[in-house]
Amino acid sequence: MYDELRLGRIYGRQKYFEKNFILSTSKKGIDPLLQERALHCLEYIAQLNAAGFDFVFKGGTACQLLTAEDLQRLSIDVDISADIGEKELEKIVGDICLKFGGKVYKYYKVPGQGAVGNV
Repeated sequence: MYDELRLGRIYGRQKYFEKNFILSTSKKGIDPLLQERALHCLEYIAQLNAAGFDFVFKGGTACQLLTAEDLQRLSIDVDISADIGEKELEKIVGDICLKFGGKVYKYYKVPGQGAVGNV
């Protein structure tokens, strides 16, 4: 959760990141954990945009936002396409993570093994 102790500025409404709000959505049939993850993914997209990163937001999350029919199926990842190098992307992502006191995790798809990662 974001709070006043963090150095970063969120772009979403603060109340949406608060525990009571997230838990209240379970009354509407929305999984609170799924909603919290989705909120953070969308905040991440806002942070990328604010950093001046030119990208295309795509995949299941983007499609779900257009249809908004079944939030239970909202994926919790951020799929983007961009025309920049890996080093530049790592810097942008790293700067965003550091704003909020986080670490950067890199994941790679390895044929036959799925995703592997490191800090």
